[in-house]
Amino acid sequence: MAEIVQSHVEDMLPEIYELQQLGILLPSEAKSVIKRRTDFEYKMRRRISIKQDFMRFIDYELKLEKLKQKRMSKLALNEVSEGARYRSLQRIHFIFQKCLRKYKTDTNMWIRYIIFCKQIGSSRSLGFAFVESLKHNPHSVELWIMSAKNEVENNKNMTAARSIFLQALKFNSQSAKLWTEYFRLEVLYVEKLKKRQQIMQACDKPTYDNTDKEFMMYKTAKIVFCKCFKKISKISSTDLSRFSDIAKQLEDGGDLIVFLYESALQKFPSNPSVWMSLAKFIVGKDITKCTAILDACLKTIKTFECLQEVIMFVISEKEKIKVPSELLTQLMANIDFAKFCYIQSSFSSRIRSVFAVRKNPCYHTFYYRNGLKNLP
Repeated sequence: MAEIVQSHVEDMLPEIYELQQLGILLPSEAKSVIKRRTDFEYKMRRRISIKQDFMRFIDYELKLEKLKQKRMSKLALNEVSEGARYRSLQRIHFIFQKCLRKYKTDTNMWIRYIIFCKQIGSSRSLGFAFVESLKHNPHSVELWIMSAKNEVENNKNMTAARSIFLQALKFNSQSAKLWTEYFRLEVLYVEKLKKRQQIMQACDKPTYDNTDKEFMMYKTAKIVFCKCFKKISKISSTDLSRFSDIAKQLEDGGDLIVFLYESALQKFPSNPSVWMSLAKFIVGKDITKCTAILDACLKTIKTFECLQEVIMFVISEKEKIKVPSELLTQLMANIDFAKFCYIQSSFSSRIRSVFAVRKNPCYHTFYYRNGLKNLP
């Protein structure tokens, strides 16, 4: 082991000597660098090495590289040899790779190495890092997403990004986050094509064919969303909100949002929040359709909590969009549903807390239509 360490120390001497001659390192600093690197080399090659030794060595080299770049820019040094400029980066690559050969399943270390490769623009090492990390960690969702994003952002290869997501879903079909990012990829890709189409139309150039119209209406994204609901056994309304948040960022995502909510209602017919989310999106565009949605919600979910959410929603939107009072009266005067709620204990006190104002005409109408003579 001592011979190997001594050989590595001798290899770094020309680099240290050149940095000292250029004034980047002082003589005392050069001696300190050699001593620290020698200590780290011994720790890294001992029989029982620990991950913290590799981490400390990497942190030290990164700080040293940052100091070197800062002093080079301060001294305005442009003519520096290849060894002085890139040898330290090669050493950091070597430490990372030696650590990852021993700790192959450490996803945090792989992510840190990937970020380092991106920062210095090492595309070859970045490709190696993605391949090796996914080979040893196929169930790491973060690594799959980073790999797909790299193909789109750096390599501009949408086909490869799709292939990565499809392969990732074979190992992680129950991951809602992975499905969400795949959905985001398809949506943003169509949005990019639409912007490109606008530019081409402005330049009087031919655009896409008529056969591509369905694809431009987010057909692939809709398929991804439907597949997600079929594959994932335990999906929540929170996951649905992530899909809708992506669609809300689009300029023409209204139809896509409606499709998402209507598809979600088939999965969550008894979830009031899904009904309310659809109603909130529709209310400013089509009041008739919004009324139909609220009425269907009341008929499907016969609970006090659902009635409370509907009433609070209508009251909050009344001033905003000037909903007529007949609509509020109609919603609360559903006789069958009112009788169902009336048999529950403490219903009167709870419904009064919803209206807050006892003189509200809708409040009176609700009770008189159901045969309640004395107002609670």
